[in-house]
Amino acid sequence: MNWKWNHIRIKGDNNLVLQDADGNTTAIAITAFIEQFTKEKDDRIRLLDGWLSDKEKIERFAEAERIRLQKELLILQEEKVALEEQVKTLLQEFSDKDITATDSLYQNAFALFMDGKVDDALGVLDEVIFEAREKQLQEERTKQAETRILKAELLQMKFDFKGASEQYDRALAIDASWGIHMKTAAFHWFLNDFSKAYTFYRQALALADTSAEKAMTLNNLANLQSDRNDYESALKGYQEALEIYRELARTNQATYLPYVATTLNNLAVLQRGINDYESALKGYQEALEIRRELARTNRATYLPDVATTLNNLANLQRGINDYESALKGYQEALEIYRELARTNRATYLPDVAMTLNNMAVLQSDRNDYESALKGYQEALEIRRELARTNRATYLPDVATTLNNLANLQRGINDYESALKGYQEALEIRRELARTNQATYLPYVATTLNNLAVLQRGINDYESALKGYQEALEIRRELARTNRATYLPDVATTLNNLAVLQRGINDYESALKGYQEALEIRRELARTNRATYLPDVATTLNNLAVLQSDRNDYESALKGYQEALEIYRELARTNQATYLPDVALTSINLGIFYQELLPNCDKSLEYTKDALRIVLPLEKKIPYLRRYVDIAIAVVRNWDLDPEVFVQVL
Repeated sequence: MNWKWNHIRIKGDNNLVLQDADGNTTAIAITAFIEQFTKEKDDRIRLLDGWLSDKEKIERFAEAERIRLQKELLILQEEKVALEEQVKTLLQEFSDKDITATDSLYQNAFALFMDGKVDDALGVLDEVIFEAREKQLQEERTKQAETRILKAELLQMKFDFKGASEQYDRALAIDASWGIHMKTAAFHWFLNDFSKAYTFYRQALALADTSAEKAMTLNNLANLQSDRNDYESALKGYQEALEIYRELARTNQATYLPYVATTLNNLAVLQRGINDYESALKGYQEALEIRRELARTNRATYLPDVATTLNNLANLQRGINDYESALKGYQEALEIYRELARTNRATYLPDVAMTLNNMAVLQSDRNDYESALKGYQEALEIRRELARTNRATYLPDVATTLNNLANLQRGINDYESALKGYQEALEIRRELARTNQATYLPYVATTLNNLAVLQRGINDYESALKGYQEALEIRRELARTNRATYLPDVATTLNNLAVLQRGINDYESALKGYQEALEIRRELARTNRATYLPDVATTLNNLAVLQSDRNDYESALKGYQEALEIYRELARTNQATYLPDVALTSINLGIFYQELLPNCDKSLEYTKDALRIVLPLEKKIPYLRRYVDIAIAVVRNWDLDPEVFVQVL
């Protein structure tokens, strides 16, 4: 067979450079190259989309036929995305590969692939020919195994996973090397067959001949273990891989320093997930320093990695209440992603949306509602656009932003918008959990909890009670197998459910809920004070309100005073977030000393403290107007003129 290209190279994000036997080169866009493989699906997608968008035409279809067409369209869109990714993977594999040094069958299949003829390429790689050549060419086992892997990857593109699996098995039978084991492990991970993936990674680890091979295997195995919540094993794997890469980088920095940064980042992601914030912070900071250094000499390759690390570091800083550093990190990451998206929209627009969403969460935490609202709305607009062409990948992100935006809308009393957002997010997440419970069930619980908070706020107590109870049931189940991750969520739902139970006068249930939530949060705060101390104060405050209702004044007073002490401590380093909590707890104490243990001086002193905080902030933070009204009511109930009282603050 005559074949045109003997060398290809990927240049930048979207350019494919082809070289013929005479050394002549031709450059084409990767997206244009991929179109020859997706044309059939593109044509059918356009046809179905046209039918489903044509109201006049679609009305002529029966409901069952409309559903069938919609399902076919969704499957085609998902298959197209998977096909595009598989073509890109093959191009990465071919990049800088000397095709002339491969088996002739490989060369022929490669030529047909480059012409977009996948079925013809599979025809060339016929089983009978394979078996005959394997008998004749035993000395070329490695080349033959590579060709089997090529066939497996082509079969993956045809969604023939059984056939692909057989080819991986045949490749291993020919050449049970480290590289073939690594590819086979990755294939089974792709199929979510974690047990087989783990087995092949462990075998690859035993076969690794070099330190670099061992480090790569350890890192990939740790990624798998982390995904399966085997954090202890993953931690050991990352640490050993990091140690090896550091050693390699001492003598070959150009090659191995990027791997040091990647492993540091992966390790820090894990450490953050298990609440080892100090170690995670150091890891992210070192990874960022390395990636900035690399980007100074190779901006095109490493600038995206700088943005990734900035975003991950900012997520951590937000979690430990270092809001100023987190904001700077998000802003720089967003600036980089916007720059990258201007020249490569398809790749980096999702990252723009992710960073907008993360930064809006931070802005909302800091009560900068106007900025947060704009960020969420832009992120939602981008993610809806992305989900229209790739539902499988981006629909979960749409739900995330809907949920976050609804949290904000609830906070600024836009209840109607918040209700719609939560309901749409819940509908999406239930749909996702039906096919992938392990991943999406926690998100169902989160949305149920948030929706119930809103329903309680608009006095729909029956719906709120059902939502909290379902969320609590899910979270207790999750915490039984992953206590470190889900125990905080159990406490949150217990606290919220108890608030509702108190509101409907079910004091006994509310008391049990608050006490269990407080016990959990004190336990969590002992090992992670920065994150969980605010939750301890919240539960103390809520429990004290209930104890006051039950005439247990001594316990209530202790709870209010401990909560106020905690909030004052937190406000010393983060006024924007915790001053409103100081004010609310002070108001509660003002009411306590007015209605339950009357003491005019103490009541007015706490009320005065609260008004000093909320009056300057009420215009910027709408919900503080309610705090002002409650505090003024306390003043009036002591037969004082509120205007005079406020003037002497």
